[in-house]
Amino acid sequence: MSALMSEIESNGWRRPDFGNSNLAISKQLAGSDKGSLIGCGAKKLFIIIDGMGYKLARRVVGEGGSASEHARWLNMRQITSIFPSTTGNVLSSFYSGMTTARHGIVGTKVPFKEAGMLINVLGFSAALGRDLKLWRIDPKTFYPKPEMIDSLKARGGFKSLLKEDIIGTGLSTAVFEYGDVVPFVTFEDMLIRVKGLIKGGTRYIFAYYDVLDHVQHAYGPDTEEAESLLHGIFSAMDRILRPVAENSGYDLIITSDHGQTSVPEKNAIEIESDSGMLEFLQVPPWGEGRSLFLHVSDGKERAFEDYFHRHLAKHAMLVDSDEAIRCGLFGDSEVGDLVRYRFGTHIIMPYDNFAMPYKYPNTSRHIREKPPMLGMHGGLTEDEMLIPLFTNF
Repeated sequence: MSALMSEIESNGWRRPDFGNSNLAISKQLAGSDKGSLIGCGAKKLFIIIDGMGYKLARRVVGEGGSASEHARWLNMRQITSIFPSTTGNVLSSFYSGMTTARHGIVGTKVPFKEAGMLINVLGFSAALGRDLKLWRIDPKTFYPKPEMIDSLKARGGFKSLLKEDIIGTGLSTAVFEYGDVVPFVTFEDMLIRVKGLIKGGTRYIFAYYDVLDHVQHAYGPDTEEAESLLHGIFSAMDRILRPVAENSGYDLIITSDHGQTSVPEKNAIEIESDSGMLEFLQVPPWGEGRSLFLHVSDGKERAFEDYFHRHLAKHAMLVDSDEAIRCGLFGDSEVGDLVRYRFGTHIIMPYDNFAMPYKYPNTSRHIREKPPMLGMHGGLTEDEMLIPLFTNF
């Protein structure tokens, strides 16, 4: 075992189990209709509940009056996310069937030489543009081909259910054709539309729901707000989905992209543009506060490492990007030349429930005063990496 992997384990972190992960589900779906994670039926209903960690799911399904109802028709097992455990990376891997090492989308904010800027990969706009609703870039020109989705469509009968507010955004536009998308507003009406597709015999049904992730960002994952919402999600599935899904011939697969960890406001150590760190970097940092990527200038590596150990080492580990790649942390032990720059030279990985987001300078007032995120993800803690897989087989 490499020194890095040993250190990851000594920190109590969970490295990706690529054979038992959401990426493995994608690969099985792309390859055939049969697999240990996807069942053996010819028809599939697949639901991603963004931000649903294993521990949160276990608290909700294992407690409360509806626990026995869930146990009667859904089986839950534990799988892992991939690294970095953030939506932009995981969904890019899920839709394409590629590892992070192949597609190079290492976070929400990623440098794209093709576009000449740092891009928010969820909205495919300039890094801050998703909030500001600025112009958007056509993601199909350089987004990885959605090979898993294309494989399902080629087999015949595919529909995707997306919330109205994300239809037409960058990531969804890159993956789904307009005619394949069924819009919805709430989780309940999503299930009603799923019910109609099941009755109509649509062979492959994919649904994505992101509100649980937003609630945890706002309040944290270990809160009544998060647990109450997930209780409501399962109650709605019991009430609306279960009567039509049972004995329907569909393999039901429900999982997540990642979990979340609680980050108290005092533990979010913002990297300021005038903090001194940028003196050692070719460009500002990118990625997530739980996995921050850096490109240290040639000849300044030792000085930067000294700076890190003086100011940040108490709350984070500094990882050499080459070593992380060689160890297979991104799914393969090599990265293609076209995307290697997106991995930088170093990665800052905060310990425990700390985060180190880069604070953009000179941003407008309303962005500066956004409430702090009390739940975050992107790192390797169990809360972020362990996710549930619910099935009916």
